[in-house]
Amino acid sequence: MVKTKKKRKKIKNQLLSTMQQAGSLEVNEQMQRLALEWNRGMESAFAEESITFTQYNAMRKIKEHQPLHQQQLSNLLSVTKGNVSQLITRLEKAGFVKTEKSGNVKHLTLTPEGNQEITRLNQTAVSADEEFLAVWTEEEQQVLNGLLKKALS
Repeated sequence: MVKTKKKRKKIKNQLLSTMQQAGSLEVNEQMQRLALEWNRGMESAFAEESITFTQYNAMRKIKEHQPLHQQQLSNLLSVTKGNVSQLITRLEKAGFVKTEKSGNVKHLTLTPEGNQEITRLNQTAVSADEEFLAVWTEEEQQVLNGLLKKALS
């Protein structure tokens, strides 16, 4: 745990330093490393759970936008339609997602069990997020969030 925290703090400091004195390619590289570390932390937090972090994230998006079709979910998750198809198949088998076909389009919704699972796992995700961000002050987190929103708008 301490080793992970030191690693995150080092990445944070490198990112801040890079943003102050580097070109856009270096900033891009640091942001990719930060995202990778965050994703690893989330996957680790979900290792003991009934579903993966990726599956949880897909279910969150379905819940927020249901009913939606596979292409919409693909766009929301920034993954291929094939990846979404595999995710949906696993989540259907687990009883968390229901698909209804309308012509050539599959509309996705969460089952009652899926809604319960999302509610149960929200704290796992929040705790992992808080642990990852612990090396940042509240003000730094707000600044970073603002910068990321601006970059993605």
